[in-house]
Amino acid sequence: MEIGLLLTSVWLGILTSISPCTLTTNIAAVSYIGQKVGKPYYVMLSGLFYTLGRTTLYTILGLVLSLSFSSIPIVSQFLQSNMPYIVAPSLIIIGLMILDIIKIKLPNFGFGLNKSNNDKRGLLKSFVLGVLFAMALCPVSAALFLGNLIQTQGNVLSLILYGIGTGLPVIAIAFILAFSVKNIAKVHSKIVVFEKWARRITGIVFVAGGFYYLSTILGINLNILSWFTFLADYVVYDMLAIAKNLPLASALHFFIEDVTKIFFLLFLVTGFVSFFRSYLNPEKVREYLENKPKWLAYLIAILLGAVTPFCSCSSIPLFIGFIEAGIPFGVTMSFLITSPLINEVAIVILAASLGWHVTLIYLATGMIIGLFGGLIMEKFHMEKYVESYVYNIRMARNKIIQVKETLTQRTKYAVNYSFEIIKKVWPYILLGVGIGSFLHGFVPSEFMSEYLNKESLFAVPASVLIGIPLYSNAIGIIPIAEVLLSKGIPIGTVFSMMMSVVAISLPELIILRKVMTTKLLSYFVLLMFLMIILMGYFYNIIL
Repeated sequence: MEIGLLLTSVWLGILTSISPCTLTTNIAAVSYIGQKVGKPYYVMLSGLFYTLGRTTLYTILGLVLSLSFSSIPIVSQFLQSNMPYIVAPSLIIIGLMILDIIKIKLPNFGFGLNKSNNDKRGLLKSFVLGVLFAMALCPVSAALFLGNLIQTQGNVLSLILYGIGTGLPVIAIAFILAFSVKNIAKVHSKIVVFEKWARRITGIVFVAGGFYYLSTILGINLNILSWFTFLADYVVYDMLAIAKNLPLASALHFFIEDVTKIFFLLFLVTGFVSFFRSYLNPEKVREYLENKPKWLAYLIAILLGAVTPFCSCSSIPLFIGFIEAGIPFGVTMSFLITSPLINEVAIVILAASLGWHVTLIYLATGMIIGLFGGLIMEKFHMEKYVESYVYNIRMARNKIIQVKETLTQRTKYAVNYSFEIIKKVWPYILLGVGIGSFLHGFVPSEFMSEYLNKESLFAVPASVLIGIPLYSNAIGIIPIAEVLLSKGIPIGTVFSMMMSVVAISLPELIILRKVMTTKLLSYFVLLMFLMIILMGYFYNIIL
């Protein structure tokens, strides 16, 4: 049995334990276990025996169901030959039940929350209580149990781990009861919030897994990115009938495939991220960062920079807000540096174009530059060179756009925001893909590798200088980087050009001049120039 399936069993068990109806019975169990709070080890043993009771019931029930079906020849043969057809709809239905879209009322066999169960004593009775409460099924807990049974095909170890998972929160709460009673209310409130999101994510995973199985049965290609290759093939080779060996065919194919792919991913990922970002209140972010440990503040600033939109122009309002809130200058600069270098859409497109190994290297590089850039600028006390008006600004709370809390309004906001981003960046995408197409189709690999190879000492500084007069965002520069890497240009040289274009290009510096004095801007450019070059040389040496 794969470790992933075993871990999934534990996860489904935990999710079962904090689902609404099971959480109610677990609270009843906690109230019984906590009656002898003055004896901490007894309380812990009671929680363990309660978990053992739940584990026993779920293991026996799973084995009975599994063996019953497999022992009947007709049923066993039917299952062996039709299992994919059973698994696909089952996962979809179970996922919909977990999401509470399909509602089925199940009997609880009389084992609900009542006083008689709470009045019992002894470790053995804790075990019995676990068995009885495990029988109090509801649609969500039944769906999770069946989901585990189906995905592991009745494996004994997975059934035991699932049972243990259903009792883990009770053990955790028993520990808190035994050693820190005052925290119990706080833990319960966090469990309720966690359960809601965890259940939604798990339900979506089940539904997605069901549709994946279904697509496998029906022979549908779910590699969506390959559809854009087929589209480019059809347009270039079938509709236009251009010979494959011509440079024009190669360039046009690259242009059609990358433009359609990038716009699709841009809309999809931007909409998805902006939907969840609508829950993020900038005011609360600033308040949260205040008085936090430096290492945590830097980490949050870098992560926040990675999910803000595309360029410094959209990050400057938050930059001003951070300065006004008294957040350390280095933390603020880490945010401002990371923001143009990394964004969620560029990461997805970069992974789709160049693979995850290159993407992870670029992601780590951007975060390292953001971290050390902020640390160095704070070390040399460069905050005194920020434009003086920035410190006098008071960002009115009512100016911060708040997204409505309803699901429909959040979805509408995400869709509209995606279209707004596309309107802003489409010229840079077309320009970047156009340049990449020309390089891909008409410029020989030998020409580039001759002047931009690892042995060339000036290749990395030259690539940085080439990027400064240009202006694009990380998305627009990716097609060019894709071509350069395919032509054999070293990864350090390519990354250096990418980062100079998005971080220290002339239009970008003009935007930053709004909040920085000329002196600070000069130090910023020099620091970024040196850090990008050092990173470029480093990657060219080790890769």
